[in-house]
Amino acid sequence: MEFTLLQLTQQLDEIFDAIQLAISGSLSMKLIGLSSLQSILRNITLHLPEGYELIAGTRTEDIHQYYKWSKVSIFANSNCIKLIVHIPLKSADHSFTLYKIIILPERISSDKFVQYATDYPYLAIQVSQRGYIPFRERLQQMRYK
Repeated sequence: MEFTLLQLTQQLDEIFDAIQLAISGSLSMKLIGLSSLQSILRNITLHLPEGYELIAGTRTEDIHQYYKWSKVSIFANSNCIKLIVHIPLKSADHSFTLYKIIILPERISSDKFVQYATDYPYLAIQVSQRGYIPFRERLQQMRYK
């Protein structure tokens, strides 16, 4: 009986800690396990509008990334606790490739060179090549060329 009460106390502490994380906006494995999250994400992909997909897919080895990227809102009343999980999506129209701009010196006379400077050393170009965004610092989430 004591062992069962100790287990129950530990489980309640884990749930309390997971709910505290959810209140701060983070998703915890204690609230939604890896296999449950994968199942939820697979169901979501079946109902996404055309052209949208999950940012990291639904492969087992990629599911853990959603715990970092997801933002959680929590609502509770006396009967239940509801989680609203914001999961990042991507669309083909909004994918970018990040390029680093390397400025080479240019000869202006036989013994003089000039080198231009740029305010934005990185340039993100849409995969569809219809738009771009200049950046001062490299972003970690983008592919880099």
